[in-house]
Amino acid sequence: MRMMQASSMERLNASLVRVKKETLMSWEIIYPIGALLVLAAIAYGAIQYKTRNRANDRVTEEATREQYAHPETYNDRREELKKKLRPS
Repeated sequence: MRMMQASSMERLNASLVRVKKETLMSWEIIYPIGALLVLAAIAYGAIQYKTRNRANDRVTEEATREQYAHPETYNDRREELKKKLRPS
């Protein structure tokens, strides 16, 4: 009886080890995919920053100063500032 229990325990342990290895394999696949996604996000951000229209920086700075200095009249001035923006 004990021999039968030992062999069934060994089979159970072997199946648990197999499940653990399969689980580890899935994480080994996910990490490189995650790293590639992070790399793609950084590349996208760098390209967006490099190709932005720098002429709009002055207008956005002016809009920020206006919003903090005169928050009650900013909504009226906002439309004027939007017209100054150049398409990217």
